[in-house]
Amino acid sequence: MGFALSTTQSAQFLAEHLATRGGAPTVTSKKVFELVKANLFHDIGAGVQVRIDSDELTAFVARTRFVADPAELGDTVFRVSCLARKLRSDRIVERGTGKVLSTHMGVDYAQPYQLDGIEGVWSVSDVNCRHIVDRTCLLLATCKGYVHPEHVRSVMDWTRIEASKRKYFHTEAASETVKQVVGTGIWVNVPPVRESDFLTKSW
Repeated sequence: MGFALSTTQSAQFLAEHLATRGGAPTVTSKKVFELVKANLFHDIGAGVQVRIDSDELTAFVARTRFVADPAELGDTVFRVSCLARKLRSDRIVERGTGKVLSTHMGVDYAQPYQLDGIEGVWSVSDVNCRHIVDRTCLLLATCKGYVHPEHVRSVMDWTRIEASKRKYFHTEAASETVKQVVGTGIWVNVPPVRESDFLTKSW
């Protein structure tokens, strides 16, 4: 075990060690705390304050790359912001069929293959949804900037949901070319507050 670092110290460590010639990620103690809640990092603190093992952070930066230019990933990338996975107050149901699409929102990095929390539901116009599918757009699910390799997906279809204008995406694993770019994980800078946006757009 290495040193027990606070969330502030951990944020400084990540920003410094993920930096490249192209830039550096924006990392704060609040972001680190959310990533602990999402099971990306483990809390080794014995008290109220969160502490993270410096050895765990060292291993993380060794397998994670900061991507300053999202165009590396593709010419159409739709980013969505997620928090730690939790149960939804209401299930997400497909309009017209009653099929349950999602019971949870967000990400749990201990269970990255659970995708219902990242595939929906998002505020996107019908027109943009059609563009997204026509171009097999990438769905990039971030939690405070971090992107797990399983959370870079190709959007194959979309559906409307009951009692909302939001949309649910149906995805599959990204292409081998994209997987090579993503590797074992990436970090991207995301605009504050915004739930979703196009990092790159080809129309």
